Amino acid sequence: MSGGHMRYLIFLMQTAITRTKNLPITEKAVLKAIALEPDNAESWTLRGTSMLLLGSVEDALKNFDKAVEIAPDYMNWMNQGSVLSILERYSEAIASFVDTSTA
Repeated sequence: MSGGHMRYLIFLMQTAITRTKNLPITEKAVLKAIALEPDNAESWTLRGTSMLLLGSVEDALKNFDKAVEIAPDYMNWMNQGSVLSILERYSEAIASFVDTSTA
């Protein structure tokens, strides 16, 4: 799948996540995107968001960690730090937020 097509697919999945009430179906679509392009940080971020909406905070963190590993940019560090805060892992969250300033 070309880069442009993958970006469009990710856009559609982001829209679905924010509008659907059937998150398990959205989760299956995100997993397909990851299978097609496992080094795409946006897909991992999407899965992290999906996991948060399903109430799986630890799983969300694993996915945001993977996104940071692939693309250590501002948004990925922020997502990771936010989930660490939810988990009350504050010193790790602060480290993620500090890393946003260097991304």
